[in-house]
Amino acid sequence: MIVAIVSLIGCIASALLVRRELLAARQAGTPIPRAALVWCGIFVAIQVFIGIYAAFDLVQNDLLSALMANAVFTGCAWLSAARLRVSSALEGFCGKRGRFTNPTFVGVALLLAAALFAGLALEVPSNHNFLWCYPLCLLLEWALIAIALVGLYLLFQRRG
Repeated sequence: MIVAIVSLIGCIASALLVRRELLAARQAGTPIPRAALVWCGIFVAIQVFIGIYAAFDLVQNDLLSALMANAVFTGCAWLSAARLRVSSALEGFCGKRGRFTNPTFVGVALLLAAALFAGLALEVPSNHNFLWCYPLCLLLEWALIAIALVGLYLLFQRRG
């Protein structure tokens, strides 16, 4: 039942953050693209599905996994709604006049960070105590994920 409560709180947080972005975009006069709103709806729907699924006691009551999953879904919903604002800030940071002028370097750095979070997503549901993990195994897991992500990113010429 704890997963259902956490998912409900995450769903409410997602809805409030998306609403705040919609109001800010309306005041600024910049519309949010429909695709971004569809993605927001998808992430909120996933949270609702997990909450309902957990309410029927079909999910193991694991607080850490529920908190991490809902934090990720809430962040993804908010980032989908704030896509234009975040992308303009990133372009200011790594554009032609920004701090990093090479977009490939920034893309690879972001993928290395994404590989770290993907490794955590693989480990947390089955292993909560990272103090007992052998560090080289975690490094190997991160390296394998990073090689796959960066390889595909560069293979498809820096396209999503």
